[in-house]
Amino acid sequence: MESITFDTECQSAKKAIVNKKDTDREEVNVLVKLLKKDGQTGVETQVPVAVDFSFTPGEDNVAESDSFQSLGKKGDTNADYWKKNDKSVDFSVMNTSEGKTKARSKTKTDGGDKSKAYIDFLPSGVGGDTFTLKATVYKDGTETEDCSQESGELTVWRETKFNLYEMTGESHIANNKDHIQGRFDNAFGKCKLGEVATVQNNVKYIGLYQVDWNVTQQKQSAETPTPQEIRDAARLWNDDRRKKARSQITQKAQAWVDRIEGEYGSAKNNWKTGNLIADDSVVGIQYLHPKFNPSSGANAAQTSQWSEFGWLVINAPLGGGSKHPDGAWTMKNSMGIDTDIAGISYTSAERVSFVTKVRSDRARAVMTHEIGHASGFYFKRKKFGSGDDHSTHGLMAPQGPESHDEFTSSEIEILKGMN
Repeated sequence: MESITFDTECQSAKKAIVNKKDTDREEVNVLVKLLKKDGQTGVETQVPVAVDFSFTPGEDNVAESDSFQSLGKKGDTNADYWKKNDKSVDFSVMNTSEGKTKARSKTKTDGGDKSKAYIDFLPSGVGGDTFTLKATVYKDGTETEDCSQESGELTVWRETKFNLYEMTGESHIANNKDHIQGRFDNAFGKCKLGEVATVQNNVKYIGLYQVDWNVTQQKQSAETPTPQEIRDAARLWNDDRRKKARSQITQKAQAWVDRIEGEYGSAKNNWKTGNLIADDSVVGIQYLHPKFNPSSGANAAQTSQWSEFGWLVINAPLGGGSKHPDGAWTMKNSMGIDTDIAGISYTSAERVSFVTKVRSDRARAVMTHEIGHASGFYFKRKKFGSGDDHSTHGLMAPQGPESHDEFTSSEIEILKGMN
């Protein structure tokens, strides 16, 4: 035997294994050459040669028990590492004391792939895990190594990919595009961002697209308290009629809020569809809705539909908490000021993140935050927290982009695929 050579990519000192779906296969092939009678020249062969494939895992690879939904393979003797490639010849897997860690495939005997052995390698699904592959040919009928070759170190990276759009006149996406990948490097995440396309339909609030806010904020008949409910709601605190009336008015106010939220969602989707926004995108806009962006103008969030009921509290949408319906439907910051919802992330139906116009450094954090949410549509990971996929602390907290520019160590572990 003269030589075994890995394909060019695996031969490199380091190579990223892009693992988009946690089960992606990495095609591996080696070229086997036989030594000619002159003892000097290696040539491709028409004789099938069996090549044994094995690997050495990185010492710091994540154990199956420490990973999310068994993404890690270290210590898992049932894990699959090798699969038959479409070009494999006489493929077989060989069990060892450490599991199904070795496999065999013979070289092809004709065509453009003559003298090459093909196989698929299945790495773990944890970002940052490393593997060094080895191809070995043994002397006929023996366990004596005739020739072998190791690959460079292969590293698992988990990939997301997004189209980018921005309204005419805005620049917070374009200005921050090149700063995003660095936030994912420590989590071994490949964040592939396309070129920024311009959206000509520049409306102030996409949640009011083709909607008249002055009309839609008016209470409908089913949402309007009756004169009797209004009188009873004003009775003394120990009057049972007061409690009942206030409950009825609260239900009507909540129905008003829910209707407006529904109209906001429909308008947002209509704007997306009308502007041919592709799925898997991040879009730079002006604002979402007056109720979610109180800084978008003087008293922008303020309505006057429920002003006579100072005691009234509803459950605000998008995690806004308990609010009076006429005010902003957002959380307050540490200074007690209503904050804007600076970004809104994917759902399985929309698959688009919207980022509002905010100062550049915060826009960068908001983009990273929303892409962090969207990552769960690309690869397996546990939620950042219970409920709506938010951390209790860090960049992925509901107001994380206010004070964090990068992921915390625990958020990085989640993005990598760990428990």
